[in-house]
Amino acid sequence: MHQYQTDDSVKKNFLIVAVLLAVALAYLFGKAIDALQIQIPWYLESPSILGFFGAIYWLYDKYIWKTKWIQKVDWIKTPNISGKWNVEIRTSHGDFTETVSGKAIIRQTAFKISIALETDTSTSNSIHAALMRTEKVSEYELTYNYINHPKADSLETMSIHMGTTHVSIADDSQKIDGEYYSGRNRQNFGRVTFSRN
Repeated sequence: MHQYQTDDSVKKNFLIVAVLLAVALAYLFGKAIDALQIQIPWYLESPSILGFFGAIYWLYDKYIWKTKWIQKVDWIKTPNISGKWNVEIRTSHGDFTETVSGKAIIRQTAFKISIALETDTSTSNSIHAALMRTEKVSEYELTYNYINHPKADSLETMSIHMGTTHVSIADDSQKIDGEYYSGRNRQNFGRVTFSRN
């Protein structure tokens, strides 16, 4: 998985909340230890603000960000597009007359993502991505760069190449639709549609 770019305000808002929460938890933990008169052994260190911040960051990145109640908080939400997808591709290589079917798996945390797509002839994996809020019909758009590896039995004209995909995410995160284009070795472009599996 690799990091992906989001709106700066989302990460900044999360960091502010996480720091304030870490300070509050460290303070309350210290007060609780004093009130209960618990003596912490010399070889154990009580959690500091940094320790609480690390725990909050890890929990948010792995689990909390995708809960329904966080997804309703507009100023820190990130759409959850992780999961298995059915993919349909119409390409300029065949003058848009044929549809190529494939499968995709999107693995996502609050701060990292990977998009893996496989068809009968090749596999591709994302190497960079940006998931940004828009003022367009769909609330979010995803742009990612990928590297494509042809399978051993694919056409001889296919070679390893890089490309870019730019798609809009439906507001219910059940469909992703947009366009792609490939690097100079292939010089293809087309439309790609992801539907939840």
